[in-house]
Amino acid sequence: MMFKEQTFKSLCKQAWSGVGLTIGQNEGVYVLGGGYWIIKIKREALSNKAMATLIELTGHLPDEGELWMSRKDEADQYELDYGFDVYNTESIYEQSIEIEPKNILIEQNNAVTRVMQDETEKIILINECFIQLIDNKHIMTEIGEEFTDQPRRHEAAVIWKNNMCELVCYKRTLDEHSNQQEIILTLEKARL
Repeated sequence: MMFKEQTFKSLCKQAWSGVGLTIGQNEGVYVLGGGYWIIKIKREALSNKAMATLIELTGHLPDEGELWMSRKDEADQYELDYGFDVYNTESIYEQSIEIEPKNILIEQNNAVTRVMQDETEKIILINECFIQLIDNKHIMTEIGEEFTDQPRRHEAAVIWKNNMCELVCYKRTLDEHSNQQEIILTLEKARL
């Protein structure tokens, strides 16, 4: 699994405690969602620790074809009726371009945002937790997992992917009182 397990647990727990953790299984792939991110993991690439995290938070793993949401303060999960099409990210990846994390962080309201820039000089901001989540040291080479591709950008999303896992996270906006557009324009002009 291309993810640091402690960061994975933290991300899932944050979703479960807040907007809710969406979890499903489709064609042998676990699909997780947390409001502004989607993770897909092939069943064989889900580590025991990650599996334990999901069971701890939701009570059990979904069977094939199941899709439901679980929240901390709700006794039961509830099944979602919109299906797995919402989580189809193949066309997003195919239409994306490479993007690079820059060594610029913006801290605001106890959240850290990473500046990323693509080859067209376009800037996109994402939560730093996603940079911390990806780690090729955790690749499961014994099951044939490959190293993670360079991150890619498609409109408002950044995508990391390998042959077993995928992470799609959506861009972050700064506080409405910030001068976000001014910051982004200045950074784009700087040609990081």
